[in-house]
Amino acid sequence: MLDVGANLGVISIGMLVNGDVAAAIGVEPDPDNYALLERNIAQNLCGDRYNPFVPRCRTERAISSWH
Repeated sequence: MLDVGANLGVISIGMLVNGDVAAAIGVEPDPDNYALLERNIAQNLCGDRYNPFVPRCRTERAISSWH
């Protein structure tokens, strides 16, 4: 399962724990949410089946040009 915008992993971790999927990749760009995602993975003993990922494709310069 690919969970884009995984946030805290509520859906994807829940699906892993319930046996609905065998493995998951969670993509979460927000550093605070990513830290909580990693904590939830550990608390639910899913580390061997869940691969969290932080996209690194944006720059502050690019973001500031949107405003």
